[in-house]
Amino acid sequence: MEQLYSLFSDSDSEEIEQCVIETAKIKKVSQQKVIEALLKIQKFEIEILYAGTLKDIFESLAKFKKKIILNCSPRGIYVNEIDEKHVSLLELDMSPQYFERYRCAKEVHIKVNAVEISKHLKKVLRRDSVKIQLKDEKLHFLIERYKGGDILKFSVPAMGAVHSALTVPSNEWDTKIKMPSDEFYQIIKKLKNKGTDAIIRASKRNVVNIYSPDESAYFAIENDETHEVDVDSEDKVTLSTHYLFLFAQSKKLAKKITIKITQDFPVLFEFEQDYLIKLRYHIAPIISE
Repeated sequence: MEQLYSLFSDSDSEEIEQCVIETAKIKKVSQQKVIEALLKIQKFEIEILYAGTLKDIFESLAKFKKKIILNCSPRGIYVNEIDEKHVSLLELDMSPQYFERYRCAKEVHIKVNAVEISKHLKKVLRRDSVKIQLKDEKLHFLIERYKGGDILKFSVPAMGAVHSALTVPSNEWDTKIKMPSDEFYQIIKKLKNKGTDAIIRASKRNVVNIYSPDESAYFAIENDETHEVDVDSEDKVTLSTHYLFLFAQSKKLAKKITIKITQDFPVLFEFEQDYLIKLRYHIAPIISE
């Protein structure tokens, strides 16, 4: 498998990159053409021992948006996308320490089809290992079965992209809830069957209620062995059950989900795995007329 790691040395790549940029300036080449040229010489290689998490990540990404930009740098992989209806913002952080091998000397922004990758990864077993390499404007995946035997290979187009991150202003949260992600999924699944909206209301008694507008489905969350509730202000927000269910389906990524609320501010739903992977969804409350 050493051929996967035998393109340019990092120093060679840097010199070629500078040459491409200088030539582009002289010939007045478009920004997109420069990005495409630089993508061909960027060195990006990663290896993951347990492919199950990668499978879960791309399943979540694919449900959120078809095409995404992987922002890769020496600091790790970052995804920042708004959904097709411009309602919710997704952020994904993957630390280099999560990977068995991580090689990315410089920033590179790669646009890929998350739906296509997720479709291929459905064949992957949780304990399989995965090697990924950027080469010839494609992401190449090499999957080895953990019990030995078959090796699966597939490639997807990888386009160079310009990245402009969308950000949510920092905030002091009035209400914080940490609860089992599977329980949250079951609650939202029941609320989705009741209608299009769900209400989350926090009281100063450190109790959070999640319920349907007609209160035919009602769930109370309070501090105990499996729930952490911290309420500084009484907040009440109405959210779309469609998006709540979309977020809840990421439950495989973490045993717990953290929900943060402040009145008249986007609500944050966060899944975190060993401080190495963070998946965050932001969504603005529905404003009553």
